[in-house]
Order: sequence, then C-alpha cells, then structure tokens
Amino acid sequence: MLASFLYGLGACLIWGTVYVVPILLPESSPLLIALSRYAIFGFFSVLILYKDRHSLSSMSRSDWILALLLGVVGNLLYYWILSEAVVRIGASLAGVFSSLIPLTSTLTANLTSSKRVPWKRILTPLAAIFFGLALLNAEAILHIESALGSSAIFDFVIGCGFAVASVVIWTWYPLSNARWLTQHRNVPLSLWTAAQGSILLPVSALGLGALSATGSFSFMDLSGEFIFWMFFLGVISSWVGNLLWNRMSQGLPRVLIGQMLVFETLSAVMYSCFISGSLPSATSCFGIFMVLAGVSISLRLFEHETKAPKAPSQQKIHSNRAC
Repeated sequence: MLASFLYGLGACLIWGTVYVVPILLPESSPLLIALSRYAIFGFFSVLILYKDRHSLSSMSRSDWILALLLGVVGNLLYYWILSEAVVRIGASLAGVFSSLIPLTSTLTANLTSSKRVPWKRILTPLAAIFFGLALLNAEAILHIESALGSSAIFDFVIGCGFAVASVVIWTWYPLSNARWLTQHRNVPLSLWTAAQGSILLPVSALGLGALSATGSFSFMDLSGEFIFWMFFLGVISSWVGNLLWNRMSQGLPRVLIGQMLVFETLSAVMYSCFISGSLPSATSCFGIFMVLAGVSISLRLFEHETKAPKAPSQQKIHSNRAC
C-alpha cells in the first residue's frame, strides 16, 4: 500500500502544475493550451503504442472505446473546462471546486461499490478533509461575495459552471479508470496510458487546425515559453502523471483513490504561493494539517484491515495442516 500511495503522491505533485500554467501564460487561451498539451501527449502516446505494438491484442474493442472516452473526456475536455474556470474565476476559486473531488469521488466509490465500507469508518476522515479544505480555501470563498457584486457577474457564473463540470468529470474518471485497471491486471500500464493518450492526437490536431484557420493563433507566433510549458504538460504532467496514477489505482481501494486527490490541491496551493512569493496563512497551514490528518486516518484504517489476523477457522485449518 505504501508504494501505491507514493505513486499517487507523485502524480498529484505533478498535476498541481496544471493550475498555474494558465496563469503563467495569460495571453494564451485555455482552449489553445489544452489542445497543445494533448497534441504532444497524443504524439508521445502513439510512439509508445508503436513500441508496444506486440501487446495491442491484449485489449478488446470495448477496451479501446473506454480508453477513447477516458482520454477525450477525462483529459482534453476536463483540462479545457478547468482552464476556462481558472481564467474566469481565478486559480484559487477554481481550486475550491476541485478540492471537492476527493470527497465526491470517495462518496461515489462507496455508494457504487458491491462491498461498501461502513460509513462510520470513513465519515471521520472525510469530515477532517472537508474541514481542512474549507480552511485552505477560506480566502477564496470569502472573495465570492465581492465577485458576485462586480460587473463581471455573468462571466463569474459561467466560470463556476465550468468548475462544477470539471468536478463531475473527475468524479467519474478516476473510478472508471480504476475499475478497468483492477479487472485487467494483465494489460501493461504503459499500454493503457498510451491508449488513452493516442486518441488525443487526431482530436487535438483537428482542434489546432480549426483555431489556426480561424486566425485565433499562428504556429509561427508561439513563444519559446509557451512551447516549453506545453511539452512539460504533455510529457510530464500527462504521460508521467497518468502512468503514476494508474500504478496507484491498481494498489489502493477505490474508496481511497478519491482522497489521494487532496495532494493535487495542496501542491497547487504550494506552487501558487511560490509564484506569488508569499507564504500560506496560519489558517491555510491548519487546513493543510487537517487534510493530511484525514488522509492519514483513512490510510491507517485500510492498512489495519489488510493486516487483520486470519479468522479462527482459517488458523485452525493451517495448524492442522502443519500437524
């Protein structure tokens, strides 16, 4: 379980960068950033598929259809929607909505599981995580009133709509992805990651071609900074981050997978503070502590379950065999 936890932590530390890149590139539209990122991710994935072409027969037609949906909806559509939210309501407030994903994923995973975890076991850590996230996003929440009173109320509402849609998508994505991974342990993780990414190459290429045709941007005008961040997002954030996340998804219970996303929120806060040259407030620090405490309690609960002693009947059988 520790190795799976570290894989998930690494993925979230990488994914935290997606919140700050749109801020670093204010002159680039969220759609352009999303299409460019996933065009590079798609190209890299196609190279991996060619390298592992001998393993393609291990995936069925239905597997490829699911990979297409997860790739387009869970990656391209999600990041475009998230970027729109960041631009319209700010990274901090968009982070407030994203911080709900660990809670919605955990609750959905337990509601839809055939082997539900008793609610009394997970409500305490979830309450700690919720309280911590509320404290962590207290400043952004307080700014909602001022945003509602501004002249940009329509843009604010649209941005909140994008943020809510991103929560819905990434409540569905990690659970569907984890379910497939646990049912297909024979398929290489690199192949499944590349399968999701490969479909993004033609979709993103068509999107970029359409933007170029409308005069929204020119390939010749792209700056070196933009190209650097797109390669970073496409290879590191997408390929490496997704691969680490898939490794984690095979080793942790689905009820825990959603809670791991709190580390994406925490990393986004840390990166934002670093860029702005500021330190987290005392309230934010206490919120971070509560979030980490909640996740730690959950991990301890499930770790204890996996190390539970064998039933008396099983022990008796083994003792008889030993005799």
